[in-house]
Amino acid sequence: RARGQGMGAYRLGALHALRAPLLAVSARHTRRYMTRRMPGTAASATAASSAAGQSEVPKSGDVLTLECTSLAFGGRGVCKLPGGFVVFCDRAVPGETLEARVTSLKGGGRFAEATKVSSISPCEHRTAAPCPHFERCGGCTWQDIAYAHQLTMKRDQVVDVMTRVAKVDQTRVQTIVGDCVPSDKTERYRNKMEFAFGPGANGRGVVIGLRPSGNHSDLVEIGNPDGCLLQHPVADEVLRGCRAHLDSDGNSLLDAFNRRTGEGVLRSLTVRVAVDENGEAIAAVDIAAATRGDDEDAALRGLAEAIAKVRGVAAVLRTKKTPKPELRLAEGRRQGWVKGGRGGRGGSGGKESRRGGRVRKSGGGDADGEGWSGEDVEVLSGAATLPMKLRGVTFALSAPSFFQTNTDQAEKLVAAVEDACGFSGDGTEVVLDLFCGVGTLGLCVAKKAKHVFGWEVVPEAVKDAERNAEANGITNATFRRGDLAKLKASLPGVGGKGGGDIPKPDIVIADPARAGMDESLVKVLRSVGAERIVYVSCNPATQARDLLRLKGGDGGEGARYDVRYCTPVDMFPHTPHVETVVVLDRISI
Repeated sequence: RARGQGMGAYRLGALHALRAPLLAVSARHTRRYMTRRMPGTAASATAASSAAGQSEVPKSGDVLTLECTSLAFGGRGVCKLPGGFVVFCDRAVPGETLEARVTSLKGGGRFAEATKVSSISPCEHRTAAPCPHFERCGGCTWQDIAYAHQLTMKRDQVVDVMTRVAKVDQTRVQTIVGDCVPSDKTERYRNKMEFAFGPGANGRGVVIGLRPSGNHSDLVEIGNPDGCLLQHPVADEVLRGCRAHLDSDGNSLLDAFNRRTGEGVLRSLTVRVAVDENGEAIAAVDIAAATRGDDEDAALRGLAEAIAKVRGVAAVLRTKKTPKPELRLAEGRRQGWVKGGRGGRGGSGGKESRRGGRVRKSGGGDADGEGWSGEDVEVLSGAATLPMKLRGVTFALSAPSFFQTNTDQAEKLVAAVEDACGFSGDGTEVVLDLFCGVGTLGLCVAKKAKHVFGWEVVPEAVKDAERNAEANGITNATFRRGDLAKLKASLPGVGGKGGGDIPKPDIVIADPARAGMDESLVKVLRSVGAERIVYVSCNPATQARDLLRLKGGDGGEGARYDVRYCTPVDMFPHTPHVETVVVLDRISI
């Protein structure tokens, strides 16, 4: 079954057998992938564990001395006990000897997960982390690693999945995968950050901060006095202004929203910063809150007025949240409280539904702008949109609009996509832009194309894309709504099929969410048979799976494609995440 899905047969050594399930970043996906999708791999892991010996299996809470030998996809260190038992450890770096505390056994005791306690012998690339929140926050897991080596590790992870999953020859892959494009900024590079509200010491007052990785209940306070080194200084000032207002007298009505019970008002604060025509920073602030009655509503508006007075703030909005629980108690899990629930055991709140590869959430999600929440957004001060400029195109972003969070690096990403399209220069190419969102990629390359046809499932995104095209005087771009996860034999309207008016595309640009392409879409793309596909991804693992399918590695009818080259782009310094731009050319029909 694994071979049929294009994942291939893995070597039986403990390290390689256990790295396969980690194609998904989160531990939740790791467990599900291993037990449901990779039964052969699980069997291999069992054999490796048996070889290690049952006496070597650690217990939860044990503190072990480990040596990190490599990285699993997603950035966790792969460590082994002397007998071969494998431990995946957060923030462990290859070449490092460390002490780690076992947090759980997985796969029926076949491997363990751990968190680093201390470094005994750091790796040669270790450096001092500049952020005072580094040890607790967990957002910048690689901040204590020299940036040049971060780029090397990111490229290595791309090479790994291209070899093992996409089945690119081990010799050829080194020429196909280029160097990781570095970010000019490794600090203050994010244009958007979302912060949570929480109760202060002894349950009194309200604090603002970030959730530690994998923890939905704790909070690392940010902005008092130290801000976040990822965001613009204006955003730090917003946090301080918000905290100062909440600490003043007469604001007892504005307590923190309790995700377990649904009680409280203030849930989150999102700050997005752009640069205006004069080079000045301007910010839009979105307060997510659940008010009950006029008194709480008036208190919230008072907070909005205080934030609006912070220098650089151009708009303050309010996202209305439903006052109901968002977490449920999950027994037997390292994380006691998990998303989705009604405050007790089980429950069905916080439902997620996948549409076209992007996640739409209702009932209170933590989406970082991916898709639309469908909740009511009210403008309390200023304009409803924030202008963001990219490659000469100005995008008007509403509060929930998805946009690349590293603006400067997005310039390089779009430039890489434009180069990857290989435009002839005579303006004759028809481009199909799939998962187009607000038109970011399609509108930026429209000047070199005959026509761009964008495809997106979210209706609000389609409307924003149309408005962005009109505002920029771009007349050769058309946007349509369609669910790319629910296709059958064809893409409606493309190549004259289904009475459509979209000619056969010369170039397809696809930029799906982390889940990658639905298998039905891959079949449709092979049926359409464009000369070139430019595949942009924030998850090289699912991208590699789709590349194998587009190559025809899993059989099927239609055009077959060959991977020409892959450009990794570092959109998120100090994290294991990497964006990739892959070029595929048609080799047969």
